[in-house]
Amino acid sequence: MVEQRTDEALVEAYLAGEETAFARLIERYYAKLIAFAYKILEHREDAEDAVQEAVLKAWENIRSYEITRKFSSWLYRICQNECYMELRRRSHKFEGLPKDIDSIKSTSIRQMALNKESRTWCLAVLNRRQHLLYDAIMVKGMNYEQVLYEVKELCPVEKGCVLEVKPEHIEKLRLEFCEIMEIVSERAKERMRRDKIDKEKTNEE
Repeated sequence: MVEQRTDEALVEAYLAGEETAFARLIERYYAKLIAFAYKILEHREDAEDAVQEAVLKAWENIRSYEITRKFSSWLYRICQNECYMELRRRSHKFEGLPKDIDSIKSTSIRQMALNKESRTWCLAVLNRRQHLLYDAIMVKGMNYEQVLYEVKELCPVEKGCVLEVKPEHIEKLRLEFCEIMEIVSERAKERMRRDKIDKEKTNEE
């Protein structure tokens, strides 16, 4: 049965003790919130996480909601705040990283990150060392110097020796990272072309 009550009526019902009323409210907006969050974050998993956090905060603060306000506006504002918080976390995560990190802004890299399967496909051509460097910088947010000190397999000196990071060490790592990003970017573009061809074939059928 389709729920006929207004958003505000459902809020009142929930506050009056009808526990399923809040779930019905969220069902009404969930898909739209995901689309809204995705437009801001350009990443499906981050969008889903932001919406889940927004729903939780809406539930926690439902008693502070003013019934005279439009519920959808209140809910979208919470979701928007969660998205902006995620953007700030991203900015902080990559703060101080080398300029080479700007390549993650490219459309192909963003497209590659949309789902786990495509990421796995794009990174499959990397060897272990390249995977370690990619993970250290792109996932853990390290800068080159941190990588040299903290990732033992990427350390330029033998085990047990004292490491003194030199400019040539950083430059070598920088060039390695640039090469990795080139590989991943080209793979991502290839994946996009393949997906486009597959989609066109499906549409023709």
